Amino acid sequence: MSKSSTATAPVAPQAPATGAELATQPAQAQPTVSEKFLSRIERQFKAELGSTVAWTPLERTLGQHMYVKINQALIEAESRRANNRHKQNDPPIVWDNLNWDLLSSDVVHTVHLELDAYVKNH
Repeated sequence: MSKSSTATAPVAPQAPATGAELATQPAQAQPTVSEKFLSRIERQFKAELGSTVAWTPLERTLGQHMYVKINQALIEAESRRANNRHKQNDPPIVWDNLNWDLLSSDVVHTVHLELDAYVKNH
């Protein structure tokens, strides 16, 4: 029996990619805003309680749903505040003005109960 050997042709060196070629190449996936939200919740929860959060895929999805609903509520509340002439001097209702200690604890516990923010009255 003779062994068949496969010869490969030498590969020519390629020129560096141009700007147009780089634009068509897939970029490394950047974390979404909801994934960044979950990372911040994990860091805050660990800093406060000293324990890490191990998200299951379902819990990760529920946490992302929570982000979307909180963001919608903040946008609506800020819109109402800005349009109310008695509250225009109040601080804006935005992510930076939230109590992240309380929010992280609430999000983790709500997600562990598998409550979905997309389900009405859930």
